[in-house]
Amino acid sequence: MPWKYGQICQIWSRLISKSDRPLGLSKGIDMGKRLLCEVFLVLFFFVPSIGATDISVLYDDETLRYWQPVHQEDILWNFENVILPKLSLPEKQVLRDVILSFPLRGSGKDIFEFYAEPAQYKVTLPILSIRFFADISLAQAWLVENGYSVSTVYQYIGFLKYHARQMQGPIPSPLPALKIPINAWNNPRVSDLYSKSLTTAILFLLCHELAHVYFQHPSYERISAEAARQNEAEADRFAVDIMCRIGLIPIGGGLWFSSLVRWQYNQWDYGSKKEWEDYLKGATHPLTAFRIRSLAALLGEKRIAFSRSQVSEESGVALVSAMARDLEGVAEILEDADIQRLMQIEGLSTQIDMLVPRYTDTYVAQAKPPALNDDRVIQMGQYAGRFDAVSEGSGGDITTILERTDRVVSGSYTYATAKGELKGLLTGNMLTFRWVEGGASGKGRFVMDGSETSFSGTWGYMNSYDDGGTWNGKRQ
Repeated sequence: MPWKYGQICQIWSRLISKSDRPLGLSKGIDMGKRLLCEVFLVLFFFVPSIGATDISVLYDDETLRYWQPVHQEDILWNFENVILPKLSLPEKQVLRDVILSFPLRGSGKDIFEFYAEPAQYKVTLPILSIRFFADISLAQAWLVENGYSVSTVYQYIGFLKYHARQMQGPIPSPLPALKIPINAWNNPRVSDLYSKSLTTAILFLLCHELAHVYFQHPSYERISAEAARQNEAEADRFAVDIMCRIGLIPIGGGLWFSSLVRWQYNQWDYGSKKEWEDYLKGATHPLTAFRIRSLAALLGEKRIAFSRSQVSEESGVALVSAMARDLEGVAEILEDADIQRLMQIEGLSTQIDMLVPRYTDTYVAQAKPPALNDDRVIQMGQYAGRFDAVSEGSGGDITTILERTDRVVSGSYTYATAKGELKGLLTGNMLTFRWVEGGASGKGRFVMDGSETSFSGTWGYMNSYDDGGTWNGKRQ
């Protein structure tokens, strides 16, 4: 049931804005406008999903083979014509012969799997991962341009994290799952926003991987977790520096970080705090508050240098400063156990039919029509209200839908981006029920008014009816 709700889904949305002029990567941008997702993207590093989920069948081989030459051509062109010219002579001598490999799937068959092998002077960019990120980038651009909330993109990633392994049949790919029109990229504004976001992301993230080759960072299996994190920080500094030389603010990183937060492990995916801390001690690539704040500081240090390449130096400084502040916001999310718990509950309770485009971050459940063969089913109504979580000192808006057959009441509720179900018995004006949400459950009591137009009551965990907090609603 309810936990403290943070604005997870909105932190990065204001980073996705149109810049004052074209980004300057004409080939990449033109191809992005001409064909769906022919703008390229490479990610920072590989981070495994919870458990051993294999979602490599998200796209079939035929689809991946179709896109393989497209993405390979784009990435190689930008490496040779955009990145290499901005490298110093020593950097160029090391990196000009680096091998960029484009298998259909990576060794881990994961959707976030991009990595460098410094000793072999090789960077691997699986088409599966490029395709996935390109699709959610297009989805985000279309949602933003049409005024919809981008929260459904992140809920979809949470859905995959917790449900893909148990699914029977095909795993829904991003665009159909998010109900994005097949011709979304035909809108010039969507194409422009999509291209700019992906172009800046690909350059920044590819530079990060190239840094591992340039500095010849050893395999993380042979060094401590702390040494690996220091290498990650060094790669971040290299990437920010190269982006400055190119003259592009890496605004596309927003979607990457917001997506990774949804996909990576958090402490609620472990049985105890100790297990989580033990994992962190050995993990080389976790997205941590320390790393995000370090990136924010790097951007802050370079804000004047970044702004010099913009049409308006003042607007450039403002954009970089805003990015740094929002990175700090992501760091706060990573430190907030309640929000991480909410993300887990959201992922467990999200269903595909909840991912339709909507104007708010909160999914509002729709009432189901009464069963045609049972005239005893009565729609009590859809109630708008609020819950309060006493122990957490927090709460939020909640929508509750109730129907009854004689005295038996069943229904559903949604708040933030979570959904649950309840079932109980109505005795007089007292509804006693049990709620189930994701992997959590508990009990509750509502006192209905005489016409069933409103209710007030309490909810609790496990066998308690009231240790969670209060819950009320008024029929809409």
